[in-house]
Amino acid sequence: MPCTIHNDASSLFDNIIFQEKPKDLEKLNEIQSIANAAEHHLNSLISMKQSMDMAIQEMIDLKIDPTELLKETKDIDKQIEKATIDFNKKKVAAQQQINQ
Repeated sequence: MPCTIHNDASSLFDNIIFQEKPKDLEKLNEIQSIANAAEHHLNSLISMKQSMDMAIQEMIDLKIDPTELLKETKDIDKQIEKATIDFNKKKVAAQQQINQ
């Protein structure tokens, strides 16, 4: 029995679209990965700040001088400020690229 080839224009169109989707998704992932990395960095700094704050509180409760840790938290605050600005700039840039 001869083999029949299904010739349906809609299935051909589906194949073309589905072949393009992975490329679009890869591009989207590439664009978003930059903002995601900046967000991860920001979240890490915030987590570090929270840990430092808890350690300082414990030191105060134990009547231990937390001066050194307080100095460190000021540095972390500056890093968080920079990371917040960086993240938001990258997020806006990514969103603009996606909307193009």
